[in-house]
Amino acid sequence: MKAELTKWLNLCRKAGAAATGADAVKKAIKAKKAYLTLTAKDAGSIAHDVGPHTETDLTKEELGLLTGRNETSVITITNKELALKLKEILNI
Repeated sequence: MKAELTKWLNLCRKAGAAATGADAVKKAIKAKKAYLTLTAKDAGSIAHDVGPHTETDLTKEELGLLTGRNETSVITITNKELALKLKEILNI
């Protein structure tokens, strides 16, 4: 599942359908453009600050590599169809 999740998260990023980092995620949520919010397994308290989310089995470093950063704790998917595919992969 981790490889499949990684593949689809990378696709979301390349398609411009992902907001990364707490501020960008909160902005997407406020604009009602967040269809799925995911956190790193080691996100800590930041995960609770963004509201409803699903914890992944990726670390902050692994999630960051997918988003072009050193680390990121949280990412939200802003495309409904891609979010549905990720939910399917995550069984949620």
